[in-house]
Amino acid sequence: MDQFIADINSLIKIANDPVGKQPLIEHNTIEKQYIVYYLYRILCKYETLFETTLSYKKIRDIYDLLRIPEKKNRGCYPMAHKMTNDSNLLDIILLGLVELFNQLNETLKMSFTNNHFSKLKKFIATKPLEVIIQDLIDIQHFVPNLSAPSIKPFEMFKKKKINNNNNNI
Repeated sequence: MDQFIADINSLIKIANDPVGKQPLIEHNTIEKQYIVYYLYRILCKYETLFETTLSYKKIRDIYDLLRIPEKKNRGCYPMAHKMTNDSNLLDIILLGLVELFNQLNETLKMSFTNNHFSKLKKFIATKPLEVIIQDLIDIQHFVPNLSAPSIKPFEMFKKKKINNNNNNI
């Protein structure tokens, strides 16, 4: 688990490094979004373990930053077209997720009896850096439109309707 956390931190560092020129597309933000999504999927898959070991409030704080509804069912909430585009908020979410994994690891590091933690450790053991990178590439193919649109069409329509009503007065 320590190696997994170190690999994720390496990916975050790479995602934060500027390319060297003003990009046409914000690749750093897109990379952060997919790293967040990757960690979120692991978190929600093992949500019961995180909840019983840490606290649901810590998980809920991350869910709130991801704009996941309070009344979601157990399991993963679909994130297509919902991920924030704000790079600073993505940094906060990434730090929060990595902190959750660190706290879980420190709390259960010496536990040999927790079956859920053993499953998580086995799962993470299959994820060296190269596999994580390939997983992120695969996620980009499976969920190509992860980010939320900056301006939602409904909001534009609503503003246009309000402006038209004001002009008619």
